[in-house]
Amino acid sequence: MSEELPPIPENATAAVPAAVPAPQKQSGVVLGILSIVCSVFCLPVGLILGIIGLCTYPAKSTGKLLSIIGLAISGLILAAGVAYGVFIGSSLNEIQTSVRANHPEMSDTEFLEYLHGPEGQKEVEKAVEESMSKYLK
Repeated sequence: MSEELPPIPENATAAVPAAVPAPQKQSGVVLGILSIVCSVFCLPVGLILGIIGLCTYPAKSTGKLLSIIGLAISGLILAAGVAYGVFIGSSLNEIQTSVRANHPEMSDTEFLEYLHGPEGQKEVEKAVEESMSKYLK
């Protein structure tokens, strides 16, 4: 009981399904969000993710905007860290110079031993207060 199929007419065309467009790459936001989060908790990772996101995402996308925000936060935190380091470094140098000026006769070893003693600690605390009062005025 085999059933024969009817012949296909010569002018017939096969039904071709409509072309499915290729999926478009969505402009995700993952790198941008990670850049913002990591810029607060781990600055180098935040900077790197922000730069990758900046280069990866299309021009007017949310991901690119978030990457720029992450880079800006990273830059601000980096600048604040550098300024803080410079401030602390100059303050410590000023304190050391002030305390050392009071004891020019001591060798370096004697001076370090003096600083670790109770009298040295009081003198350092006094120098710190004087140094900080200059900046807090």
